[in-house]
Amino acid sequence: MLKSLEKKLRVVRFRCNVNLFLKHTERVLTAGGIVAVLAVLTERLLTLSVINYRSVWVFVGMAAVLVLLL
Repeated sequence: MLKSLEKKLRVVRFRCNVNLFLKHTERVLTAGGIVAVLAVLTERLLTLSVINYRSVWVFVGMAAVLVLLL
């Protein structure tokens, strides 16, 4: 009886952790999308070179680190 209850609790805990991970991922990706849109608008409106190969990789790396830290 207790083993089946512990197994169900383990499954519920895992599902809750996955849901929490997905919620944090959603928040980071939403914020990242907003920053990307602002970068494109800045580049188009002010004719500044904001987006380059290195900045894109730094941005993706920071987003991945934020998801894992949360």
